[in-house]
Amino acid sequence: YNGTSWSSLPAAPGNRVRGAAAGTQTAFLCAGGASGPPTFTNRLSTSVEYNGSSWTAGGALSTARAYLAGLGTEPAAIMAGGAVPPSYSGTNVTEQYDGSSFSSLPNLNTARHGLSAAGTTTSNIVFGGGAGPPYENKTESYDGSAWTVQPTMGTGRTYLGGAGADSTAAVAMAGTTGSATALVEEYNTSV
Repeated sequence: YNGTSWSSLPAAPGNRVRGAAAGTQTAFLCAGGASGPPTFTNRLSTSVEYNGSSWTAGGALSTARAYLAGLGTEPAAIMAGGAVPPSYSGTNVTEQYDGSSFSSLPNLNTARHGLSAAGTTTSNIVFGGGAGPPYENKTESYDGSAWTVQPTMGTGRTYLGGAGADSTAAVAMAGTTGSATALVEEYNTSV
């Protein structure tokens, strides 16, 4: 997308749904998810990178999972939470990418899948998710060393979208509360 229209790029290798992404148009990472078809139940630990012109295989997550959240930039992306096999139970596993491989970070305080995220590697938040109902309204931030509980969302939901520059300002949008919702909430903090 260039501000006014969409254009085609090279297709990503393999079939993948329910993964997480992080980065920019010329330094992009997609990790985890599930492959198929027809059922898309084979959870993945693989990742792929896009450099603005072509795709290459990236490092592997230590834990194969789908419905995880991604944030940050490609050479320092964080992948958090997700649904682990063989069920859809959530995990609190968090991993950071260094441009070639993933390493473990401190675990989320709340294990969940279907969550969303916003921010950078050292200034971010994750929110929502869960198998519900009820769905999670919990929010956590990561400062580069530990996850800290933050104020909750007004309405818990899963499979939501999120965006934001850092841990001080983000938007949580749509998702499901048991049925699809168009609800939008803004997160902000001040000193």
